[in-house]
Amino acid sequence: MKVSIISPAYNEEENIPFLIEEFIKFKENNNLNDWELIIVDDGSFDKTYEKAIELSKNRDDILVVKLPYNKGKTDAIKEGFKFSKGEIIIIFDADLQFSFEDAYRIAKKIEDENWDLVAGYKVGKYEKRFVSFVYNFLSRIFFNIKVRDMNALKGMKRIVLESIPLRKEWHRYIIPIAHHHKFKIT
Repeated sequence: MKVSIISPAYNEEENIPFLIEEFIKFKENNNLNDWELIIVDDGSFDKTYEKAIELSKNRDDILVVKLPYNKGKTDAIKEGFKFSKGEIIIIFDADLQFSFEDAYRIAKKIEDENWDLVAGYKVGKYEKRFVSFVYNFLSRIFFNIKVRDMNALKGMKRIVLESIPLRKEWHRYIIPIAHHHKFKIT
């Protein structure tokens, strides 16, 4: 199954080489010819775009898109989605909070178990832990969604992003909106 990884990037000049290197290594080690990486530079002030272009030249599995100014993560996701070819879409932050192995597990779960949306979750220490706990707890209560982390790594069938409205900063609400639209979520 074709998988598109959309990676919003804002001032990620330092992380882009690792992102691209890890993607290439992961793809080659797992023989995943049908995976693509779409890096969306969200109006960075540093050399994120230039570095991504330089490191991805001669690769047809990596596309780099540049927004004219910082429009926010939701618009970066929407822009990347316009260029995506995958039946499964993974939203993968350029700062490498997660691994491509995590993305693979999510894509596999969507494909093998026929979920519409699969949400990962963070383990261990990370900043904003208390705020995240409260947000996730309240989301589970108010929306009755059995997901541990609303804002961690997530993957979904293409139809999910095609079907739900995404406005400014609504990337935070993809799961509740998808739930409202009766998509199958875990």
